[in-house]
Amino acid sequence: MRKLLLLALACAPIFLLAQAQRTVLIEHFTNASCPPCEAQNPAFNALIRANPDKVISVKYQAPFPGFDPMNQQNPGEVNTRGDYYGLSGVPTAWMDGFTGDNDYGGGIGDWNITATSGYAGGPYGHNQAVFDYAADQATPISMVLTHELNEDATELTVNVAITNESTEDFTMADGRLHVVLVERDIVFPSPPGSTGEFEFQDVMRKMYPNAEGTNLTTIAAGATYETTITGAIPDYIYGLNEMRVIAFVQDHTSKEVWQTAYTEPQEIANAIDAGFGGNLTADPVGLCGATITPIVEFVNGGTVDITQATVNALINGSVVGTVEYAETLAPGETTTLTFDEIILAESNNELTFDIAEVNNGVGIDINGLNNSTAAVSYGSLSDTPIGTELMEDNESYNAIYPETGLVTPGIPLGEFGGNSFVVYAAADLPAGGDGGPIGGYGTSDRSIFINFYQWNPSGTAPSASLTYQKIDLTSATTPALMFDRASASYLGDGVSGDRLQILVSTDCAASFDVVWDAAGADLNTAPASDPFYIPSAGDWATETIDLSAYAGQEINVQFKAFSAWGNNLFLDNINVSNFVATEELTEVTEISLFPNPVKEMMKVDFTLAEASQLQVEVFNATGQRVQQLGVANYGAGRNQINIDAAQLSNGMYFLRMFNADRELNRRFIVQH
Repeated sequence: MRKLLLLALACAPIFLLAQAQRTVLIEHFTNASCPPCEAQNPAFNALIRANPDKVISVKYQAPFPGFDPMNQQNPGEVNTRGDYYGLSGVPTAWMDGFTGDNDYGGGIGDWNITATSGYAGGPYGHNQAVFDYAADQATPISMVLTHELNEDATELTVNVAITNESTEDFTMADGRLHVVLVERDIVFPSPPGSTGEFEFQDVMRKMYPNAEGTNLTTIAAGATYETTITGAIPDYIYGLNEMRVIAFVQDHTSKEVWQTAYTEPQEIANAIDAGFGGNLTADPVGLCGATITPIVEFVNGGTVDITQATVNALINGSVVGTVEYAETLAPGETTTLTFDEIILAESNNELTFDIAEVNNGVGIDINGLNNSTAAVSYGSLSDTPIGTELMEDNESYNAIYPETGLVTPGIPLGEFGGNSFVVYAAADLPAGGDGGPIGGYGTSDRSIFINFYQWNPSGTAPSASLTYQKIDLTSATTPALMFDRASASYLGDGVSGDRLQILVSTDCAASFDVVWDAAGADLNTAPASDPFYIPSAGDWATETIDLSAYAGQEINVQFKAFSAWGNNLFLDNINVSNFVATEELTEVTEISLFPNPVKEMMKVDFTLAEASQLQVEVFNATGQRVQQLGVANYGAGRNQINIDAAQLSNGMYFLRMFNADRELNRRFIVQH
């Protein structure tokens, strides 16, 4: 495209005889939930900001791949520009209406290099030489742009003057003047999407009169085209003091942008800017019955005194405390606001602060983004045990944390928002799946998901934990923990070093003992996978952990995951009970259950060291006996019995073999 443009200019030397300095326009499509955008945007933004005399940008927040609040505020005009350019992926940038290729400017951009998995328009392909070259391209028109705000900053007036500096008429096949209101800097208190990106620059907020622009086909030689455009300022603007206007002239037939101009943000007289400096709340002492005293720094960043403010403290979005500020806070000053003590709920407690009112509603608060703080999580566990056992099959949860546990710290969001330690069904996972059951051994719909696939430990917390509420083992003699797991490494990494530990605490999560630890090949139950791993029924394994050392005590069980950015891990059927005993029936030297899962008949093969009289029973997951084979004498060596599962419902069961002194338990799954 650029070569054709230069050829056209060579055939029309009138543009070269009298030309204006070109300001290059970057139209950059991005998204707040796009990991490649998060990776490429910071360097690209810095490069643009380092060239204010050469380059200006308009950022369109696209509707994909995930949630983006800025797109939802004005999706129509973003879609119009995206459709015009044939947008197919983000991040992608058009420079003066074109995407680069490897031959651009003699090879100064690297948009399509195969070795970097590149593509035309990738922000990574722009550099200083590219900008210098683009700014040197000839243009016959210059542009002067100004903007004004009305008194209450609800209306915008834009004045545009475009002069044809050449000695011939300037004509476009389908010329348009585009006028764009952008916010120069938007800084959220926490990432608004599913990546870690929270700073955004030159975001398109409104186009005047619309995204199609104003028709402008011909400007006579030496003439100036002038126009004034007035329009409403949207009520979703975050920072009124960050508004700037960008105008550009584009031929919609060739897509060439011939000239661009911009204004700087204007100060707003008598502006109120009440905000927060930070959450000063101390962590609770211990987890059982935890309390906090919310404290926040309150800041006057405006130009007038703050004489009144209503500030709320919220836990998980609900107001739990209010402070009425009735003193005088001068511009540039800060103070601290202290709330009454709060008893934390027995779960994750997300604390935020919010400014409900300033100066009794009189005046313009120019910055809405600093009126709330980023959420800070404070966990709490009950000092009262939930019972004498934990039986968690996860089927009652839908895309939430298990309610019997506490997840700390906040888990990094995946590419499409999949949280680790959240209970999911297959269809709800970030990569979808066929919608089939992903509970343990494929016998139920849901399981706990640990998103190692999208959890980069270098960019966030490298580990996180699910700690269950207290379990009362004071009357237990042979307690054990049983759980199902399924995981795989990421193909290409060799064996990923993702790790899972099981820990036990006897002092309400103040300290822990590691009772089980597996990583890499010892953790994986399925072959390495390049795509996002979702388990099949045959991928699952069952672990039994002896907790006899904790008999007679109250305990908290913790599952702790350490990400090495491998592939996913799934957990299900997490049970702590005195019923599930360790293998104390020493007469049995070998035992196997086949098939498992079973549909109709299951064979139990076992080998006895000596002839023994044994009783055999079957219990369901809640401890109810559902089959009893009675007492029988079995000879030394190999023996076999059959378990009729045809009449049993789908689910988990336990085979119990015992004599007067000892017992053995094995778990099996019924799946019809």
